[in-house]
Amino acid sequence: MELALIITFCLIVGGLAALTSFNTHWFSAHHEAVAEFKRNESPNINTKNGQFSVSKTLFLIGPSANHPACRLQRKLIKPTIPMLIREDIAVIEIYGDQAPRRNGDILEHIDGSLLRHAFGAEEGFFVVYVDEHGKTIFSKKSPMLTDMIAERTGLLLTPPNPSPEVANSHIIKRLKAA
Repeated sequence: MELALIITFCLIVGGLAALTSFNTHWFSAHHEAVAEFKRNESPNINTKNGQFSVSKTLFLIGPSANHPACRLQRKLIKPTIPMLIREDIAVIEIYGDQAPRRNGDILEHIDGSLLRHAFGAEEGFFVVYVDEHGKTIFSKKSPMLTDMIAERTGLLLTPPNPSPEVANSHIIKRLKAA
């Protein structure tokens, strides 16, 4: 019995020693990055490929890509993609354990759980917008209409009015009918 207690104690102490010797740099860098996000002073993270900034970014955060709120928000945002590009706004999607995507491209060196934690969005669905100064303008737990996003951010997310020739084009009429 005493031998089992001594072996258990040694395994616990050895395990703790091993944990403290592995990846202490990653652990401290993770907490520094979270603190930097929360300060909102300079929201940049050093990665293996350079700097990553959250400025001028609309985040869609959810438990999975197929979650109803995530699907609805993507459907609502889809028509405004050209206006978001015009305003130089990135859309970053963070779903479950999947790698985050920025404008559809995988961000391999960014930890989605770090971003969720930084925005206080560990559970459920969130829409978060960070302006050009790195300030979180809004964080909402339900899908948002594009007009609502434009109103809260002060962005021009409406398509320009087409010229009369374009509006009366038979191609445009056929596309609208489809």
